[in-house]
Formats: sequence, structure tokens, C-alpha cells
Amino acid sequence: MGNCYCKQGPVSLSINEIGVYEKENKKEESKKDKILKTANDNNILHLNPDKKKGTRRRVSFLEDPEKEKEREKNRIDNNDYFKRRIKQKVFHSVKSPEELIQLNNQMKLENYIENDESVTDDKTLNFTSNNGSETSNISPKKKFKRRNKRSVTGVDKSQLNKKLIKFEKSIRILTENLIIQQKGNLNENYEIIKKIGVGTLGTVYKAKNKYLKNIVAIKMIKKIKENEDDNEIIDEINKLKKLSHPNIVRIHEFYCSQKYHQIITEYCKKGNLNKYIRNSLTEKQLAVIFYQIFSGLCYLHENNIIHGNIKLKNIMFLTKEEDNQTKEEYFWVKIIDFSIDKIFNKNKQDSLEYSSYYKAPEMFQNKFSDKTDVWSIGIILFLALTGKVPFDGKTDDEISNKIQNDPYNELEPMLLAHSSESRDLLDKLLEKDMEKRISAKQALNHEWFKNYHGRALFSNFRLDEIQQYIHNLCSYSSESKISQLVLAFLVHNIPISTSTYTILKLFRLFNTSGDCKLTKDELKKGLYNYRNEEQVNEIVEELFLVLDGGSNGYIEFEEFYRACVNKKELLTKENIWYAFKFLDENNTNTIELRTLMKAFDAEPNKMLEAVFNKTLNKEDNNTGIMTFQEFEEMMLNTMKD
Repeated sequence: MGNCYCKQGPVSLSINEIGVYEKENKKEESKKDKILKTANDNNILHLNPDKKKGTRRRVSFLEDPEKEKEREKNRIDNNDYFKRRIKQKVFHSVKSPEELIQLNNQMKLENYIENDESVTDDKTLNFTSNNGSETSNISPKKKFKRRNKRSVTGVDKSQLNKKLIKFEKSIRILTENLIIQQKGNLNENYEIIKKIGVGTLGTVYKAKNKYLKNIVAIKMIKKIKENEDDNEIIDEINKLKKLSHPNIVRIHEFYCSQKYHQIITEYCKKGNLNKYIRNSLTEKQLAVIFYQIFSGLCYLHENNIIHGNIKLKNIMFLTKEEDNQTKEEYFWVKIIDFSIDKIFNKNKQDSLEYSSYYKAPEMFQNKFSDKTDVWSIGIILFLALTGKVPFDGKTDDEISNKIQNDPYNELEPMLLAHSSESRDLLDKLLEKDMEKRISAKQALNHEWFKNYHGRALFSNFRLDEIQQYIHNLCSYSSESKISQLVLAFLVHNIPISTSTYTILKLFRLFNTSGDCKLTKDELKKGLYNYRNEEQVNEIVEELFLVLDGGSNGYIEFEEFYRACVNKKELLTKENIWYAFKFLDENNTNTIELRTLMKAFDAEPNKMLEAVFNKTLNKEDNNTGIMTFQEFEEMMLNTMKD
């Protein structure tokens, strides 16, 4: 027999019992060593049991639990002590290094929320030190009695969840973050079909995405020198990534190889305006086309971008639709081929790439502005109404002389056959004095579009067509942020469908200004026809909180589209896999938290980590990563909501 001494006196143990005791004690010490090593490796402030001052006291299993409770009650009025003791006990309850890290992250989050004024409201119960900061109104005794209902640091869990929900809704999704520079070889993801054009910037090819099976256009811009610096072209692409308008061609992604810059854009399968200009388009059809052109041009100019190469071949048609009543065809217009792709300074001239027929008078005096684009649209309108260019000639010099000095033929018979409103707009567009010429925004509000139903395309649908989209729009804010990110990525990259066209018409119907910037007032007025006023006000506030990615006070079409889209149509297995690979940055067939953070317009912090962990933990059993099966299940569950 041997004696083992403890606080309460000697305890008699047999030799076998001593062996078992020592073996178990070694196991326990080994586990504690691993936990302490993990704490040191991860800079976790732990309390060394071997020190007496400034660290926690080890709670012995031999100590009377009642005495321990009594000691805490006697000292509970000290807030610092209270918080420290709770943390000490919880740290001692950990059973593995993994649990220690998880617990430490939770404590950091709760301390972050407790000290962050932006996510703290008056109802939050704060436990703070005696350094002059705020303390709770609840008495120390009540704090102690209610501590088990709270989290590790004493923050009320219900308040914590409310703050996380509020913070999650405030996280922004920007379209520009969905357009990335891809690594590797373009041929791994795309199959080149044929060459479809040669422009001022390079050669354009028709190609097929090997994952989505959709058709895209690829612009190959040859580098002046092999391996030249990519930064300049990447800067220009980054500026264009911020553009989001239904009448401006979308960029999907881009590559930079040894010899080429390769930009992947949507493919406009219905050809360009040059193909249809001589096919006797009605004035109503032309009004719908030019309304969209001016809408896109107005958006560019408001973003300080001059197109610089307006001509027939750069006005493309994405789709066309037949009017149910008149049987006339209407086209969805896309403006393509930005020649300079540069943010402009009105006091400085850049090398604009206008063709001779489309040059404005001021360009021959080395002047230009956003109204230079407007002149070119005037040339196209004259050509659309008459089948001729207004200033013709055998040489460039003859053409330029007429542009600068001669008026266009207002008595052209084909021109006189059209409405006075169309001729009035033409007069304002082909004003030789740049200062007197109307802007794209002024043109957008011209009487021709009002009298000839330039917006007719956007009111041609049945009520039953849009009921589901209205429902999707009103319930969008309840989606998790990761689900919203996936929907945003797919909406930007998948080819358009019939539903896309209907959602565009709904957006245009609400956007009465025609600038494709849907304001709160416009959205409220549009929704009043489908919901009561109280519901609408609440819905609109929630939508702007989660959809207004640029925090600029309006919703753009793509943001509107991702809220209205039919998820069953969008979330096919192929599309979900494509979105998964976009988020699988390291090609490990998993999604990591840090990759998700990069896709959002937010700096990494504990609140952001908590928002994503809330979703990830639900799906992947607290491993910090998500597999495709878990990702797919999460996205399919959104269709059940």
C-alpha cells in the first residue's frame, strides 16, 4: 500500500491503483500539453497553471464545489473578476486543441461585438472593466445568476444573433468582384469555334464554355511585345468591370497569356444594326432601338467614359421578341467594342477611333467630349431613317469638309416620310456646335420616344408572367449571403433566357426615368400595384440594404435580376458546379472561408467570419471548409424556402 497526499489528507491506494492513477495522469498531462502548445502556436492568451500571480488558479477536482461557489459569490461585484472567472472555467473545460481554437474564435467575436459601437444597440448587455467604460444596468448578482444563459464573455446570445443578421444584410456584393483574371490556359475552359470579326483592338472569336455549354465572344488583343506588363490593360478592364447596364455588353472574365490579352464577353447572336438597317424597320421599332442606345450611352457618360467608336457594327442585338398584339419584332440592344476603354478627362484629348463617316466637327479641331458620341448616334439615326449617310464623299478629305461646313439634307424625301419628332431629334443630334448639341440624357427624354412608344418593349407582358418574379423579389433578403453570392455569379455568367427578358421588362417598367438606376421611390411606386403600402416600404428598405452593392442609392439591372430570378431554372447541377469551381480558388474541391471573404466588398473581421461560419458550420460540421456535396445541398435548399 502507498500513500498519496492531497489537500484533504492522505489517501490510501494499492500498488495497482497507483499504476492506473499515474497512467491516467500522464494521459491527462499529455492532453494538456497539446492544448497549451496549440494556445502558444495560435497566440491564444492562456493562463499558465504553474504561475501564481496574474494568471488563473487551477481548480482542483478535490476542492469542495460549494466552497468554490461561495468564493465567487463573495467577489461577484467585481466585473473584471466575473468575466475572467467565466473564461477561466470555460478554457479548463476544453478537451482538445481544436475545441480550444473554436472557443477562442468565439470569445474574440463576442469581444469584438461588445466593443464595436456600429453593431451595438441600447438593449445589449455589456460587461466591461472598471476603466470608465460603460457597464450594464443589471446588478452584479443578477449578472451572475443569468450568466449561463449567455455566451462565454457574457454577451446575450439573442442579441448576438440579431447583430449578426443585421451585419450579414449589410455585406455588399459587387458585380466587379465576380469578374476575375483567370489563371492557366484559356483553351482549358473554352473551345474556339470560329473567327467572327476583326476590330480596332484585335480579333474576335465565337467560342463555347466547356462547363456551361453556352456560347461566348472572345476578344484577342495582341500584345505589342511578348511578356509586356499587363498592369495597364488590367487597370482598364477593372474600370469596365464596374459597368453594369442591360445595354452594355457584359465581361465574364479575362486571361493574360504570353502574347495576348483575352477578354470573354457575352455573345450577341442576332447580329448588329448594319444587318437590319436596310430592312425597312418601322419607326416604332427604331424608337425602341435608339431608346436603348441612348440609355446605355447615358450610363457610360455618367461614369465618365466615352465610347469612342460608335458605328453600325458596334450596335449589337442580343435577342429579339415579337409583340403579342402587333407581331412586330423588338430587339435587345448591346453596345460593344469600346475602342479606348479609358476614363476620360474633358481637358485632354485621347486617340479616339471614329470612322470617317461618324466623326464630329469638333474632332477636326482636336476637341472632344461626351457629346462627340452623340453626334455619331445622329449619323446612325439619319442612316436608319433614309438608308444613306448625311455626309458622303469619295475621299476622307471630302467627307471631313462636308462634316465641318455643310448642313445635312433636311429635304431628303425618305427623311420627310418620317415623323416630325424624329426629324427634330435628328436636328438636335447633328448640331455642329458641340456646346449647343444635346446630351445623351436629354435625348433619352425626347418627345419622339414618348410619342412613338420607345418604352413599348417594356410594357409588353401579361400580369401572370411577373407574379412569380414579384414574389421572388419581395422574399430575396431572407437568403443567406453565400447563396446570394452564388446567385449573383450565375446571373452574371449564364446565357439569357425568356425569363431574363421578362425581368428586364419589369425592371424597365419600374425605372420610369430610363437611366437603369432604380431608385427607392421608383421601386415603391412599381410595387404598390402588387403589395400594400406598409409591406412595400419594409420590403424596399430591406432590398436596398442587401442589393445596393455600391451604396449609391439605386439598384442596377443585374442586382434586380438576381433577386427576381427563378432559382429552379438557374440552379441546375451544371450551374452549381460552375459556381463551386469559381469559389474553389486553390482547386482543392473545397471552398474556404478566406476565399469567400475576397468575393465580398468587406474587410475581413470577426463579424464577417461569424456570418460565414454560421452558414459553413451548418453545412460542414465545423471544419471551416465546404465540399461540393455540402455546397450543392445548401443551394438546393434555397429553392425550398
